[in-house]
Amino acid sequence: MCGLGGVVVLSSPRADAPPAQSLIPDTALDALDAAIAPRGPDGAGRFRDRLVRDDGLAIDLALVHRRLSILDPAGGAQPMTHAGCALAFNGCIYNHHDLRLSLARQGIEFATDHSDTEALLHLLRTRGPDALSEAEGMFALAFWDRARGTLTLARDRAGEKPLYVTRFSSRRSGQSVEYLAFASTVPAILAVRRAMGVRTELDRSGLASWLRMGFAEDPPLADVKSLRPGTLAVGPEFSSGTGGERWRTRAYFQLPASRDPSYRPDADAIDRLLDAAVAKRLESDVPLGCFLSGGTDSSLVAAYARKHRSNLATFCVRMPDVRYDESPIARLVARRLGTKHTTLDAGLDARATAADDLRKLIASLGLPLGDSSLLPTHWVSRAASIKAGLRVALAGDGGDELFGGYERYASPAILSAWSSLLSALPHGWGMAAGAKSVRSKLGRLAMASRGLGYADLVAIFPFELYRELLIDKPERLIFASGAGPAVPDDPLRADFLSSLPGDLLRKVDAASMAVPIEVRSPLLDSAVIDAAFRMPLDHLMPRRSGLVGRVFELPRIKHLLKLAARRWVPSEALDRPKMGFALPLGEWLRTDFGRLGTLARERLRAPDPFGAAGEALGLDVAAARAMLDRHLAGAEEHAQRVYALTVLSLWWEGVEPML
Repeated sequence: MCGLGGVVVLSSPRADAPPAQSLIPDTALDALDAAIAPRGPDGAGRFRDRLVRDDGLAIDLALVHRRLSILDPAGGAQPMTHAGCALAFNGCIYNHHDLRLSLARQGIEFATDHSDTEALLHLLRTRGPDALSEAEGMFALAFWDRARGTLTLARDRAGEKPLYVTRFSSRRSGQSVEYLAFASTVPAILAVRRAMGVRTELDRSGLASWLRMGFAEDPPLADVKSLRPGTLAVGPEFSSGTGGERWRTRAYFQLPASRDPSYRPDADAIDRLLDAAVAKRLESDVPLGCFLSGGTDSSLVAAYARKHRSNLATFCVRMPDVRYDESPIARLVARRLGTKHTTLDAGLDARATAADDLRKLIASLGLPLGDSSLLPTHWVSRAASIKAGLRVALAGDGGDELFGGYERYASPAILSAWSSLLSALPHGWGMAAGAKSVRSKLGRLAMASRGLGYADLVAIFPFELYRELLIDKPERLIFASGAGPAVPDDPLRADFLSSLPGDLLRKVDAASMAVPIEVRSPLLDSAVIDAAFRMPLDHLMPRRSGLVGRVFELPRIKHLLKLAARRWVPSEALDRPKMGFALPLGEWLRTDFGRLGTLARERLRAPDPFGAAGEALGLDVAAARAMLDRHLAGAEEHAQRVYALTVLSLWWEGVEPML
């Protein structure tokens, strides 16, 4: 687990061309290195190369790497080089032993004992970029192949590890020079651009998505993109192609094109899949354990891990509010499984540091991520790392998106059948109720039925509430279909492609790497993903029995996964209401827990809380403050929206000097 980055420069090899050192100055690499340093405290490395290809293109390349040592601490230093190739890699390849055996049969000799980096380097060197489909793991990587004169950037199938890319050009000594820079974090990208004298503008439409949804695929910055999960970018092309494009992006992994009505594996088949996925992820040369919340997903992961490790350590964090504390049920599961269990108390730290933690996390992300579970995810990672010495943790991320774990997956049927009745509920109905109350949920369904459908259910700001924040308020909604709210046929697929990489996995990476600690997600194994998206939805989540279930076509949430879990996990953990990694955020803002209320008031009541970001969005600052006041007074529940507005202000405060 690491941080990586680099710069590629394309130019013409003229006699008066600038030297490579000035095309990629050390100051730019120093700035990049400083930005990714917190992700890798155990080692640092750089690599430079220059090549003039047969087509006359000069390529100058620099790679920068920071290492968190997990596998082969002695032999896995990066960037790793061999026979004109270089690899900078962030992540873990779980089947590297199998790859090593396969490559050895080709005559490849290895210099290390068990470095997954070396196995990946030789795989790409001998079989080319498309061989990534053979690698099982989480990763972001940059691979330089001098013989081919190409660089490959790639990202894992689900998007567990981030990789950001930017392109710009300049004129040096009278010639046009093209730059491509890439890094594990947005601040590293901005540091390179600033060091090279390149300004960065806001992306207005992208910024709107970040505020409304709390996430988006790409950063809300012009010319800064996120490489998509399951894709690789290779270049520069030998022919610049149509429009002068030199970098070609293609998918090496895709979800099954459609669900197969005949594919209906039983609980035993799912059990075998999950057992194999967990077993692959247990190798480590440093302390490894499992995060155990007591929910279905983390309990299953811990159960399979315990089968293979008799001395398995599990960890749960005790939350400072008993209503949101899952540590008692986690202890129950741990006793059933026979793990060495530790309950870590995040309460004292959270009370003292919540506001400061939020500032630091948003600064390290360089993104206005609106998911408040960033905080407890960071607290459990920090407690496990600092108090228990953990360096690798297995977690249950992805189970909800693959196996149908959210109540909102019932919404497409409800919106399709009851949209006209729901839309008759008045604006603001249920706004004063608790976020988990039936009244509040009906109110959100009503707004979704009048608005953007499923997108409004997953949004922090459904369109009706987002409209209140705008100075120029649109009078009506425009639907892509032209006839009512958008209702996806397969909401699990929609979430896997959007909120899973854009929100959940980005949050986990940022929260854990700030410590740093490596988090592995066995439920995102490629075989598990393929099976989950081949199965028909009525097999994953059959309709509930009883009159209410039949009338509203309500599915049984996570039905198939729970069937597999019942042989391992006590029913008390499986049959309780889903809690999620939530906070009593509304109360914390009102009672000033961890100074979160003070932070929100300071930011949103500042003279210009959003700066140019607010201007780009057309935000009505008075409306934002009124929303804050209504929440603090207890008149309406806007905890997540106040949090998102506070994060937007924090993000702008931190990012403005870097643009």
